[in-house]
Amino acid sequence: MKKAQEGVNAGYYEDVNEGIRRLLTKDEFGVQNMPGEQRADDIRRTKERLQNDLKLSPIVAELQAEFYADYNKIEKANPDVNFDIDDPFWEEGKTTGYKEGVVYYDYKGKRYFRRDSGAEAVVENGMTIVPPGFVEVQIN
Repeated sequence: MKKAQEGVNAGYYEDVNEGIRRLLTKDEFGVQNMPGEQRADDIRRTKERLQNDLKLSPIVAELQAEFYADYNKIEKANPDVNFDIDDPFWEEGKTTGYKEGVVYYDYKGKRYFRRDSGAEAVVENGMTIVPPGFVEVQIN
């Protein structure tokens, strides 16, 4: 209990029960991922799959893999947000295939856009900040 509480205080576990469970697992199996190791492994595996299956460049594959690794957490923190699960990415220059009212992730700019056909572009200092037909949304 003491080690689990220390882990909670240090930010390793969300609560004491999770700490106890993870400490018992470590005792039983002898191995436990450090914080972030599981996410890094998920990103690496997904990146490899995206490169092999979709022939994406390593940089694009890594950016998309990061989104996929965090998707469940993003979805849980934003239950009112509707993502296109078949094609969740917004890409500059692509103008078709977006569903009205659905949110897409700009993996290059690390921003989220909701499709709204009636929205006008947001332009600042002559640069388009938000493209026409989209509204930028904040994601937790």
